[in-house]
Amino acid sequence: MKKWTIASGLLIISAFAIYFVGQKEDKRAQQEAFILQELQANKTAISHQKKHKGKVFGMPAAASLQEYYQVFDPAENRVPQERLLQANKQMRTLLATNDTRDIEMTWKNISSDMGGRTKTLMWDPNHTNKVWAGAATGGIWYNEDITSNSSDWHLASEFLPCMSISSLCYDPNNTQTFYAGTGEASTAIIT
Repeated sequence: MKKWTIASGLLIISAFAIYFVGQKEDKRAQQEAFILQELQANKTAISHQKKHKGKVFGMPAAASLQEYYQVFDPAENRVPQERLLQANKQMRTLLATNDTRDIEMTWKNISSDMGGRTKTLMWDPNHTNKVWAGAATGGIWYNEDITSNSSDWHLASEFLPCMSISSLCYDPNNTQTFYAGTGEASTAIIT
């Protein structure tokens, strides 16, 4: 009798668990279907802007759609207009009471062993342990002794910090001549 009670109790609990998990999955599937339907409905507004002849700066339709989804309540499948005013008031209150513009910040620079996004490395053909590096965020850097943990990286030129360096090489006929490629392929605008 005791085994039947435990078994039937476990069976009932399992049935409830499966039912509730299925309900959550159904609700999620309904929300995803609704959002997909909304995206399909708004696709024409965005694609119309892409087809526009001439240069279009920015994409207001896409920006508007993004803002729409930021305030969209998936539980209700709508933008709760009645809550927007309350949220706006709350934001204004927080901004008014938490004014951080008057706080002075003290900044202390520290040395860093972190190189950032390095796009290229080149071993110096004239010096065994010297290495050159090109940074995507700008600059050509060199390290006099890459084998030493205490050797720092130095900026090669004051002009180059603002240029994105994507490749470095040297002339095989004259190893004193170096070449640097600037720019990144992912930022090029193809017309």
